[in-house]
Amino acid sequence: MDTDYKLIFDGFYRWSRSGKVAEALSGCFIRKSEAARAWELYQLSKKAPESSVDKSADLESLISKADLLKWAEANGLEVPSKHKQPSAIKKFLMGGYKD
Repeated sequence: MDTDYKLIFDGFYRWSRSGKVAEALSGCFIRKSEAARAWELYQLSKKAPESSVDKSADLESLISKADLLKWAEANGLEVPSKHKQPSAIKKFLMGGYKD
């Protein structure tokens, strides 16, 4: 389980953490199982969608992070972890950074 979040009970079950709680986990739950289900859905929503991009795809036409990373992998390129946004990843892949 994500260590930032803690399930508390104050008459209702609520997810808590220092800072802002994700919208999917905000609110209160009557049953612990409902809170657990909200957690599962939240975790699933954080996973990157699958991409079907292949090596021959046109880099300029790609816009999603999943597609850009899949294209880089297919072409044997490693994107530095500091590039998190799709626009930064695309700029790196097109030679815009001197990494």
